[in-house]
Amino acid sequence: MVRAPTSTARWWDRVSGGLSGLPITGVIVRSSTNVAAGARSRVSTILHGVWVILFVLLAARLLRQIPTAVLAALLVMIGLKLIKIKEIRALQRHRELPLYLITALGVVCLNLMDGVLLGLGTAVAFTLFRLTRCTVRTEHKGERWHVVVEGSLTFAVVPKLSRALAQIPAGSSVDVDLAVDFLDHAAFDALHNWRTAQERLGGKVDIDEIHEA
Repeated sequence: MVRAPTSTARWWDRVSGGLSGLPITGVIVRSSTNVAAGARSRVSTILHGVWVILFVLLAARLLRQIPTAVLAALLVMIGLKLIKIKEIRALQRHRELPLYLITALGVVCLNLMDGVLLGLGTAVAFTLFRLTRCTVRTEHKGERWHVVVEGSLTFAVVPKLSRALAQIPAGSSVDVDLAVDFLDHAAFDALHNWRTAQERLGGKVDIDEIHEA
């Protein structure tokens, strides 16, 4: 059964046409078939189009006799061969398996374009969540303060970091442990300015970066 174009696809077609473009589809299954057949250059793509034209012109009646179910099964089998178990395990180790599953379900249940857009939107949401996920702990040990920062230290958590550092008396001796996977310029600048102010008032600030093995 041929599925009618969705409103999203028609919208993209209008945008492409308005920009003097021609909507096309890059079919990964055809590309993987070319590679599996031993393709080594871009000529294989041109020859692929040539073979399609020749079969349509010379063997159209024969092609009509191929059941649609057979073509669908062939497409599914080639698509399944594109799934790499090792890559899925790598995604699971990097905690990106949900993105893969959401994109795959979107493609199967909706269509290719909507599935990719759904996966892209989910990836952006995951990234924003990771960039705002940060914990700052402060504790007083004897004559020194201990600050532990874990997560992603970005501009989004600078207010949280500033509030935590404001609890430390001016001129104190502080040990700062950064167990972060990302540090942007805004967060670095805020931490540097606070350290400069502490040392100007007679305090001492030691900043150490702690990484997992």
